[in-house]
Amino acid sequence: MAIPKQTQPVQRDKASLNISLPISEDIGLGDSIQKLTSKMGFKSCSSCSRRAARLNNLIQFKTNRNG
Repeated sequence: MAIPKQTQPVQRDKASLNISLPISEDIGLGDSIQKLTSKMGFKSCSSCSRRAARLNNLIQFKTNRNG
């Protein structure tokens, strides 16, 4: 079986990804993960907070304001 040739990686904008969901408040991926791990009993550290901030800048879950 032949292995396909590697192609150039897809170049993406540095813009963040916004996802519309039926939620009550806008929340970033980092905050979502932080809430989940907190509920599981993990304590947050400075590295966790920096990681959460970076993830929040990449992906935000937005409220569905259309109904």
